[in-house]
Amino acid sequence: PFCNDYFECSFKDLIYNNSADITEASESAHTLCPACRKKIEFDWRDRMNTDGLWLNPSQTAKEGKKIGPEWSSKNASFWLKGPAAKFSTWAQLVSKYIEARRDYENTGSQESLKTTINTDQAEVFLPEGTETITTPEDLQSQAIDLPKREVPLSVRFLLAQIDVQGGH
Repeated sequence: PFCNDYFECSFKDLIYNNSADITEASESAHTLCPACRKKIEFDWRDRMNTDGLWLNPSQTAKEGKKIGPEWSSKNASFWLKGPAAKFSTWAQLVSKYIEARRDYENTGSQESLKTTINTDQAEVFLPEGTETITTPEDLQSQAIDLPKREVPLSVRFLLAQIDVQGGH
């Protein structure tokens, strides 16, 4: 029922009607094949996941075949977006998002939005009113050269953090 072209479905790819009734809006959730624009129903998700390919960021797919170099690494890391996750439906994702959006509009609190975007959608939460995400390149462009092992007088404290994977 859908093309073999590569398709990574994220929450922003879901389409649902703008009904005031959350159940009606959430039950209308679907997406479109980016290649042929055919409607993709939630019922096809498990088959797409089963028939899908795991691609690294340097790869694409064409006609069910990986294109691009394989990675050589002892570590495997995958980012499965919310619409592909096994334990929630597209209707549940949409419902939680609409509820969180309404909570924000009524209270000004972004906590529910943050939770559903980070946890349910598996996306990075960008607070309302923030126009862009600062990239490493943005930060690097603001760097100034300092002598090694010297802390400028204007610095009040230093903070260091190390992320150790698996205790290694």
